[in-house]
Amino acid sequence: MGLVMLDSPVTTPTGRAERPAPRVVGAILLILAAVIHVIEVRDAETVTPVIGFALSAVSTLGGSLLLLTRGPRLGWFLGGGAAALTFVGYVLSRSVGLPGDTGDIGNWGEPLGVVSLVVEGLAVALAIWALTDSYRISPRIVREEIKAVTAGLTEGEPDSRDPSPEARLDPSGTSPASAGVGRRGQSEGMSS
Repeated sequence: MGLVMLDSPVTTPTGRAERPAPRVVGAILLILAAVIHVIEVRDAETVTPVIGFALSAVSTLGGSLLLLTRGPRLGWFLGGGAAALTFVGYVLSRSVGLPGDTGDIGNWGEPLGVVSLVVEGLAVALAIWALTDSYRISPRIVREEIKAVTAGLTEGEPDSRDPSPEARLDPSGTSPASAGVGRRGQSEGMSS
């Protein structure tokens, strides 16, 4: 089974979060944020910023991957949340300092930090825009996107892209569509 880029599970709504262009822009912003924090990890002098930069890089990269695959709402939530927390971390580190790291208090003009703030601010704004349409993130959508993202990783689960009853497996493990008419009305034969 190949990776379907910029596709969404058919059973999730089509709102702003699923639009391809904002997803690509959001993914680029999150990848840039991840790269910035990987660079910052190398220059960190204490443990606190290393942990923060590493968590931020992993989370924003994960969010970008979800945006580019079949989990856009999860991607917006994870990536936007990570970018927002990193933005807050920057402000705290420059204003009151972080536990074990007070060396950056007052260092508001650090070039890579300023670029990071702009990138993360744009990512957060885009995530808020994407997630505040009439199709807000819900437990059902989260379940459908997790199924879509992890399709093929578990045996015996139906493909979440096809919500039709014909596509769902019955308890015996056979698909009702395999014995008769398929999803779009074409006659289908038995496959082994």
